Amino acid sequence: MSRRDWWEKTESFNTLFNFKWQQTNRGYRYERLVANSGFKQIVNHFENHKEISTKNLLIKNLSLYCELNKVNLFDLTPTTFLFDMDDEVNFDTDMQRFAKFFIKHHPEPNKYPRPNPNDRKNHNVWYDFDYRKKRCYAPPNLHNGKKISPYLKPKINKTFMQGHNVWILKPTSFNRGIGIEVFNSLEDLNTFLNAFMDGTMAKSNTKNEKDKEKEKEKKANGGESADESEDEDEKKKNNKFPGNAKFIKY
Repeated sequence: MSRRDWWEKTESFNTLFNFKWQQTNRGYRYERLVANSGFKQIVNHFENHKEISTKNLLIKNLSLYCELNKVNLFDLTPTTFLFDMDDEVNFDTDMQRFAKFFIKHHPEPNKYPRPNPNDRKNHNVWYDFDYRKKRCYAPPNLHNGKKISPYLKPKINKTFMQGHNVWILKPTSFNRGIGIEVFNSLEDLNTFLNAFMDGTMAKSNTKNEKDKEKEKEKKANGGESADESEDEDEKKKNNKFPGNAKFIKY
């Protein structure tokens, strides 16, 4: 841009611009952008891009697409489980659904005892997760009376990690690898979830990021997912991870 002497830099608050580039879409008023033969305005983020630039909305929209077009979701993307730690109704059910799938495909089938079908209270508890800051509930029905679409049923595809049962745990609204953990046991998953809930993992990552920010200040901004960066900044202020996260089969 410095070599184009016909460009003139303006203040960020100035609404009379031709081209605006910023790290997030915060402050963009798409309905006010001008587009006519005499004056055009361009910004560097699509409107409603959250639908594909955040991990949880991306998998939800892919699910809708696959159901409508009768395509198996996990032929297009790695096997994924999405859960919301702020959802008091479905969180435990979603966790037990994942635990059931995880144990079913574990290379050591006897490592985790199967639930007793005669135990009316705990017959759907595949693993007893212990959350320090959250109550645990025994879900009466893993499907809550709803049938899973045949196009959305999780399955194990053949990969070079076949037989190791390795999974990735990702916060939905972070980027640059922040908060990502790899696990192959439910014990490790339980530890990571507690770190998410009490914020210790967020604090550790925030401290590491501060050291990097000094170097980044010398460079131009850019190259990040706008939506995720915006959410990430807010979560760092609170030293807390976003409530949404997902498991991906590696």
